[in-house]
Amino acid sequence: MTDPAGPKKGDEILRDMRREVEKAAQTLKKATEKVMARPETKEVLTKADHFLAKLARGTDIVIHELEKDFKDLATKLREAGREEPPKER
Repeated sequence: MTDPAGPKKGDEILRDMRREVEKAAQTLKKATEKVMARPETKEVLTKADHFLAKLARGTDIVIHELEKDFKDLATKLREAGREEPPKER
């Protein structure tokens, strides 16, 4: 099905991606806190927590780079539009 509001823009997609990653991180954090009380799993979960922190940082970097790319592309498209003569209808 298509979205009645039309296709999403790049920044909306990035916001949705970030929101989903943040929700998943919060869910995982809550589950981790419950299980961390068990000493036998604390070491494994600590390693998993460090991995997820690295993953979250990597995701932020990727999203930041995508945002820059979208802005650069939008700028280039605007500039290209100014260089072309107006089209007659």
